[in-house]
Amino acid sequence: MTVASGRKKRKKVASSMAAAESAPSFQGDRSLAKSMMFMHETMVSREAAYAVAEGDIGRAYECVKVSLKYNSECKVAHMLSFR
Repeated sequence: MTVASGRKKRKKVASSMAAAESAPSFQGDRSLAKSMMFMHETMVSREAAYAVAEGDIGRAYECVKVSLKYNSECKVAHMLSFR
């Protein structure tokens, strides 16, 4: 690892930590929220599997858009327009 890439990584970690500290704290049931998100992602992935099996590209594309929209870590989601 080069010195420049190490600096970039530290800046990225520092900026993400600052963003996490400035965000309001979660005031709910975290395990319930995570299980609800898991069920949502599971239903979307199953719908995508059915759409691909049936050859419905429009429905499969919509499933991909929904899954990318809710995945905040994905950089592709910021490039697509979700209107």
